[in-house]
Amino acid sequence: LGGISEEQLFALAHGRKADLWRALNAHSAADATSAHRTAYESALARLSWLRRHIHRLPVYELLAQFLAAQGAHKLLHSRLGPEIDDPINELLRLALVYEARHAASAQGFVHWLRQGQQEIKRDMEGRGAAVRIMTVHGAKGLEAPIVFLPDTCRAPVKQGGAVDRLQFNEQGLPLWRAAKILRDPYSAAQIERQNKLAAQEERRLLYVALTRARDRLYIAGWLGKRDPQPAEGSWYQMIDAALDNAGDGNATDILAGGEVALPRPDEESDAAQEAVLPAPRTWLMRTPAKTDQPRYYGDKLFSPSSLMHDTPPQIALAATPAQDEALKRAAQRGTIMHKLLESLPHVPEAQRTQAAHDYLARMAAAQAGASALALSAQDRQAMIDEALAVMQDAELADLFAPHALAEVPLAGVLPMDDGQKLALSGQIDRMVVRAEDVQLVDFKTGQPPSTPQNRYVLQMAAYRALVQQLYSDKAVHCLLVWTQTGRIDRLDAHELDGALAAILSGEKQLP
Repeated sequence: LGGISEEQLFALAHGRKADLWRALNAHSAADATSAHRTAYESALARLSWLRRHIHRLPVYELLAQFLAAQGAHKLLHSRLGPEIDDPINELLRLALVYEARHAASAQGFVHWLRQGQQEIKRDMEGRGAAVRIMTVHGAKGLEAPIVFLPDTCRAPVKQGGAVDRLQFNEQGLPLWRAAKILRDPYSAAQIERQNKLAAQEERRLLYVALTRARDRLYIAGWLGKRDPQPAEGSWYQMIDAALDNAGDGNATDILAGGEVALPRPDEESDAAQEAVLPAPRTWLMRTPAKTDQPRYYGDKLFSPSSLMHDTPPQIALAATPAQDEALKRAAQRGTIMHKLLESLPHVPEAQRTQAAHDYLARMAAAQAGASALALSAQDRQAMIDEALAVMQDAELADLFAPHALAEVPLAGVLPMDDGQKLALSGQIDRMVVRAEDVQLVDFKTGQPPSTPQNRYVLQMAAYRALVQQLYSDKAVHCLLVWTQTGRIDRLDAHELDGALAAILSGEKQLP
């Protein structure tokens, strides 16, 4: 984060009389002929900014400004490459989570991070033109156009050594793996059991390895001078036997599909090694049979919210500055209310009011200078009262219980009457799964109409259909909650069924 090179760091650290920070200050104030003075001055300015603001700014704002305005992200990216982006994004996400539940404090944030184990789920797909070297365990769930298995000739389980000699019986008690001549019947049976479990794990890992390739799979390996052929029970041997058994039949029962290339042993191998090469497979070069792919309506992904419109929703253009400000305030109000209703249920009831005030105060400070979006104290109090009133409604108690879910992502495919598929992806504001049913709620922050409008029914019908696929044994009920008045609209099941039928039959024009 200082942005200095290894050479500059050595010059700074070697032979210094005090700590590194004082050495950096001294070198930054050195005469203009110093070869590294510019780099030291830049590092001192950047790190001094961090020291000045670490106890003044909220954690997220501190990190965001340091990464962007102070150039820390650029430095990390140039030093560590694009792989640093995932940890940085996760750190910023955790900062937002922390601020929603705790008082703003950098020291508290670090302590909070240390209390848990933060795991980053990387999206390894779509990484561009790069070669990835991975373990089989690390490749689970991933796919690549071309996959090489470079080490399939090894023995599946290596015996020997103190660690390998320690076994466990069925009750999990340790058992010493003695030499064969010293084993009693019980120990021999337990060791045989361990060997079978190890062999099963080898087959599971092989299945994962074989199903990572989308287009082409290369099965490779190497043989030592003392190895006339692949080891007994090795992956190569299992694959070779499976391909032999496949014969002219459907080899996709054995492998995941695509083209399979079997390796030729080392060119310097003797005749015995060359004899290991299996006979050509007559099905290798066949063109795969074509399968009927489902046709997706519009060849795109729809959101349930978009079903409320006959054409894609456009950004509203205000005719006057006053109308423009009103639109911005309405959008901001909706964002704040949804955030409060998502986060406050996780806060102890006695602390919710203060937590809401802290959140809105930080938002006001972050938006200082944006007069059109400025929130008065009266505005903030009104929104807090509104959110708390909704959460305290006894009729909605289950939706704000600890087991309820907030901002739930939903995605799925619905079959249309003409044989096409309607692909949907959206996010429902709140959901709770109960013993007898599932409840879905969508919060509306504007003024409620006299009766539920058809466009909202269309939206909720799509959400209901997606959730019904997950919980086919439960009734799914949909609610609209109007936060300004506290009104709850329970949508009729027959009306929702009719709206869904209109969508899937094509009667409802989709955007």
